[in-house]
Amino acid sequence: MNAQFQRVGLHSYQHCPQPMPVPHRHNELEFLYLRSGSVSYAFGPCNVQLPLRRLLVFWAGLPHQVLTATANAELIGLEVPLAWFLHWKLPERFSAPLFQGQILATSADQHGLDDGALMQRWHKGVSTQRPFARQAALLECQARLWRLCLGFRALPTRAPLELD
Repeated sequence: MNAQFQRVGLHSYQHCPQPMPVPHRHNELEFLYLRSGSVSYAFGPCNVQLPLRRLLVFWAGLPHQVLTATANAELIGLEVPLAWFLHWKLPERFSAPLFQGQILATSADQHGLDDGALMQRWHKGVSTQRPFARQAALLECQARLWRLCLGFRALPTRAPLELD
């Protein structure tokens, strides 16, 4: 798989995703939250249907690509530089699966947290030029990762169909 490398840095987005012609990769930790609709991704050699209203985290150094998205799909994303993530020194039992290419998701017992509102607040904070708002968003992001360490699961993936 030939993936385009991008330089991203700290970045947030909120949009209706469209299929991507080619995969890309970048050196950030990426958070995804599907607010509505349906979206399928290719992550490396595997395909994943994004679960609705679940916080997802993955290392974006793994090639990834939107394959399909319904017209009503709304996705919020946050990309945090890898160096910042490493500086947070999260437990290896959390970070190792990320670097092995797994997509980590909130577990069932963490559904009480309003990750949609949290991602929206991060998006606003990171998108502003106000340094205090950006710092607050990053501190919340770090705290949410520590909470995620208390209970997460890897998303099931499936290999793409081989066509003869």
